[in-house]
Amino acid sequence: MECLARQILSQTKLLLELVCPALGVPTPPDLERQLRVTFAQFSQSSRATQVREGVEREGREREREER
Repeated sequence: MECLARQILSQTKLLLELVCPALGVPTPPDLERQLRVTFAQFSQSSRATQVREGVEREGREREREER
């Protein structure tokens, strides 16, 4: 999973380094750091969603078993 994350970050950085100048937008000097922060926030949010969904699913399963 970590290898995939590194590939995604690398590919996104390369894409932005190409697209930003083409659009006339300066490439941020700390682009890699910004991408890492954004990816970390997304990962935390994604994990939180997975945990919440798992808890909700378990609750529904327990309700079914109790009936």
